[in-house]
Amino acid sequence: MEEMRQILKSQNLCVLATYADEKPHCSLMAYIIDDTCQVLYMLTPKKTRKFANLCANPRVSLLVDTRLADGRPQPRDKICALTVGGTCAVVKDGDRERGICQRFVQVHSHLAAFVNEEDIAVFEVRITSLQLLQGARDATYETID
Repeated sequence: MEEMRQILKSQNLCVLATYADEKPHCSLMAYIIDDTCQVLYMLTPKKTRKFANLCANPRVSLLVDTRLADGRPQPRDKICALTVGGTCAVVKDGDRERGICQRFVQVHSHLAAFVNEEDIAVFEVRITSLQLLQGARDATYETID
């Protein structure tokens, strides 16, 4: 479990998979994670398929990998893939939303203008499961209460 937390803390990009109307949809996303490693936060424009899917079906899957460590490509035999299952919700509390946006810009300064756009929604993903794949066959699965 600690290795899974370390991956979530050391990375800040993921692939978000959503599903609605019997169609999957994947998006490359920047994220931040809370101190407990139980909640991820992301931002998206409200007029996107991703946002519509999140509103229609709050269950999501994320893929976080370690292709880059400390900004350097890793050898293929050292890459780990972490699949995160969770449930998402839009953050509607204004103070909480502003705090998340401030933290987001600290990690992703290149997205400062994006964060301040008018139609941006902040959403959280509460983690319900984690599956770590190390190599082609070594998998570890954890559920989160």
